[in-house]
Amino acid sequence: MPSPLVEATSGALGSLLTCVLLYPVDLCKTRIQSGRSDQGVGATALAIARAEGVGALLSGLSPKAVHTVVQNFLYFYAYEYLKRALLGGVLERGSFAGNTVCGVGAGISNMTVTLPLEALTVRAQNAGGRESLAATAAQLLREGPASMWMGFTASSILTLNPAINFAIFDALKARALALLSARAGRPVRSLSAGRAFLLGSLSKVVATLVTYPLIRTKVMMQAAAKGAQEGEPRPTMAQTLLTIIRTEGAAGLYRGCGAQIATAVSKSGILLMSKEQLARYALALILLLRSHKRSKMIATAGLAPSA
Repeated sequence: MPSPLVEATSGALGSLLTCVLLYPVDLCKTRIQSGRSDQGVGATALAIARAEGVGALLSGLSPKAVHTVVQNFLYFYAYEYLKRALLGGVLERGSFAGNTVCGVGAGISNMTVTLPLEALTVRAQNAGGRESLAATAAQLLREGPASMWMGFTASSILTLNPAINFAIFDALKARALALLSARAGRPVRSLSAGRAFLLGSLSKVVATLVTYPLIRTKVMMQAAAKGAQEGEPRPTMAQTLLTIIRTEGAAGLYRGCGAQIATAVSKSGILLMSKEQLARYALALILLLRSHKRSKMIATAGLAPSA
């Protein structure tokens, strides 16, 4: 079984790849969710390019990349650590409930560190290049913890999204590996890139549909925080949720859901596909280095003079 460090490193590198490849879609999705666009992803991208320049489709990429790498490294490390510490003891190993509990714990621990980076990213994406990243960050710092950790309650609940996603993926992966092993007549320990992409995408669709109203609520809270006057009370999650329903109807809770699913499914599929491959190569490299070190120690012992 790969170590938490191997899982965290491969997950962080895989997430960086997905972030760079899909960033323009992610930016359009944020504009739609925050209410700045009422069009689809394609039309929103064209509108941004015409009004703000093609470069605006990459505005906010730097904080997003940093946030993505840090978030996924911490998440996968904590997730694997908690699975090793709790499963088989307090919780049943390999169970959906056990993996979900570990996912929620990992999500809350990493979110506490990375939520300010996410708030900065949302503001940078909505600023559309009208102000520098440094100015946006300075404004966020001046507003203090209330803005930096805006949406903490919604984000805490939303740890269910990756928790459900990875719990479903782990369950499907275990079933798939068991079937592949039985068919091959030997242990199969990793998924092919195609299978990992398919299972990762399927698990993300389910997780996103279940949690999307809270995803939109959190984005609305983070986007609205900048417009609030200093000292003005920040809207709570419940207030924001009710505002969306009053102004847009119940269907408003799923505004931008198509863009979210397209982005999230692509990200999850590519992330878990690349993570599976990177973890396999990292594990092979570790085993190779250990074998080389062991051979060197044996050779050194053989050359040592006998007493």
